[in-house]
Amino acid sequence: MATSTPLKRSDAHPENDRFAAIYFDGITAKAIPVVAEFGDRLNLYDSEGKAIDGFDSADLLRSKTASDQLQIAIQDHHDNRRIQIDKAGVSSATWAALHRISGNRHRAMRQPLRVIAACIAVVLAGLSIFAILIPAAADRLAPLVPDSFETTLANRLETYVIYPDAQKICASAEDNAILAGFVDALRVASGFSGPVSLRVIDMPGANAFALPAGRIVITRSLLDLSATPEELIAVLAHELGHIQAQHAVRLSLRIGGTSTLLGFLLGDFTGSAAVVAVGQALIGTAYSREFERQADLLAVQTLRNMSIPPDDLIALLERLESSGEAAGWLSTHPSTAERRDFLMQAAAENRETPRDFGVDQPANQNWIMPNLICD
Repeated sequence: MATSTPLKRSDAHPENDRFAAIYFDGITAKAIPVVAEFGDRLNLYDSEGKAIDGFDSADLLRSKTASDQLQIAIQDHHDNRRIQIDKAGVSSATWAALHRISGNRHRAMRQPLRVIAACIAVVLAGLSIFAILIPAAADRLAPLVPDSFETTLANRLETYVIYPDAQKICASAEDNAILAGFVDALRVASGFSGPVSLRVIDMPGANAFALPAGRIVITRSLLDLSATPEELIAVLAHELGHIQAQHAVRLSLRIGGTSTLLGFLLGDFTGSAAVVAVGQALIGTAYSREFERQADLLAVQTLRNMSIPPDDLIALLERLESSGEAAGWLSTHPSTAERRDFLMQAAAENRETPRDFGVDQPANQNWIMPNLICD
């Protein structure tokens, strides 16, 4: 119930000071003439002096005020009773006392509403600051993340999210040697000096994604859809672009939020919920458009140094789109048409002579066909 200022006996008009008023019982619209008596209570009587209704002054509020008229209502907003009082016929002392009744119901309700609004504003401001500061902090901290933290995070992602079943990993010595050949060629062509590894796993959908610590994961289905070694290398060059730009680390810090940031600062990373969230985002390649374009641009530069045009990446993208297999790799990427235009533009802007890294074209290296890897 809203509060009002109780009127003391000394503030009230004497008990026998009565005045005319109009009473509305809240049930009908009928205006009922009454005689009102105001002290600690506002009592109403009919013309014969019989009590009709009465209210404690603390339960009243002024719902409407004019220079020559007052409307008194009840604090309880479910109670529709009200009393209309004209200034004429009311003593100045009583008129002044009536004006000391709490202003209106809205004023009584305004304070808690203000508190609620203030709380909502604080929460929204906090969320806004969080949404701005976490990405900014993630981007600034990513270059400072030590290798040990990336390795710990990658290990937990592999163990709990990516492939908890070790039998799904392609791990024969022969296959690992083939995969290492692809990786070595890409590292040389890109000029990237950090660690890079490649694993093939058997999971639904044609997909490829990069984990922290330079680990690229590709599915068996994507190998089958790659018609040539050049197409596979083009996909791997794109994932290597994510590694070069530390997108996996930056995304992990953004999604993991304070949990991942504290893990980085404290030298430990144990938040299982954050690990799952980060792993699902990486599998779904939930990178921003900015990240995807950065990776595509770096891929174009790497492929240029291997004398591989972006057409090979575009061909695989179009095949993925038409196959319906790209549940992961294309689902969150920009549209194929948009990427095709960007890749062609990037290739046109990077036509300078490829740097001589001593890397031959895949055809000259007798690359094995992708569908024979991990067969």
